[in-house]
Amino acid sequence: MVWKPNSKITCHRLIAKQLAKFKKIRRANLMQTIQNVPTERVIFFDNIRYLMVLLVVVLHSACGYSHYTTWWSVNDENFIFFDYLLEILGVFLMPTLFFVAGYFALPSLQQKGKWLFIASKLRRLGIPWVLGVILLSPILNYINLYSRDYPANLLSLGSIFVNNLKGVLSFQTGLITSQLQFSHDHFWFISLLLFFFIVFAILHDGKNRWFPGVVSSAKPKGPAVKSILVVFFLVGVLTALITFFIYGIFHGTPNRDPWIIIGSLIQFQASRIVLYISCFSVGVYVFSKKWFKNGLVFQYFLNSESSHFHLSF
Repeated sequence: MVWKPNSKITCHRLIAKQLAKFKKIRRANLMQTIQNVPTERVIFFDNIRYLMVLLVVVLHSACGYSHYTTWWSVNDENFIFFDYLLEILGVFLMPTLFFVAGYFALPSLQQKGKWLFIASKLRRLGIPWVLGVILLSPILNYINLYSRDYPANLLSLGSIFVNNLKGVLSFQTGLITSQLQFSHDHFWFISLLLFFFIVFAILHDGKNRWFPGVVSSAKPKGPAVKSILVVFFLVGVLTALITFFIYGIFHGTPNRDPWIIIGSLIQFQASRIVLYISCFSVGVYVFSKKWFKNGLVFQYFLNSESSHFHLSF
């Protein structure tokens, strides 16, 4: 077709034709993109994770008004309401976060592979942990010491930064018995979760390498409520038994519920570490069995959270 410069109608028709063609191609590309989006992701869990993070902020804000947190930097006027609030939030917050982290860990690992998965976690968790422990923890320690009227020789912010850095490089291992010891403060969750991700990636790769026949290509069937309850019951009993054993180890010590640090890299509460491992592992197992498909997400999640409640209690 020969286009004449003075033909406005022909020009408009050509433009309209090209626009229609462009829209058609764009629509096809959009549909292809939608089809390529993994359907395993459950948006419900994204919302739960955001809610839990918000409630973590609420919990730490309530610490300043509770009788249970006398070690908090500012703890002037206390109210029994915040005591109950801490009791309730402390039961399910961290177990839920570890459960959701485990649930999303498997599809991420399957998509990226072991080394890319570990690299992404080191970038998203390792870097914030290093910056938080080196730059923010000394400031928190300074505020804590200042609010407790510690001697002036301990209230040098520069010396606190230096001692904190020495603590990182000394690879401390043992119980945390003093506020003057190096610790991760509020960043313990990041380092512990990063450790879980790395160990999980290594174990998953080892299972596929050494036991390739264990992985079934058949699509998992929808679970029965009975099978879900059985799994949570068995995990709950095992978790409770090991936790009681840990309580027995520290029962006769001055601190019956100590925090433990390993190599200055991992920090956790002795009485809850088994619960966190269980919740993370159950999250991985739940995704592998496709329990939260078929439109029963909320029902199954309530079942899992009720189990978390009893385990934590």
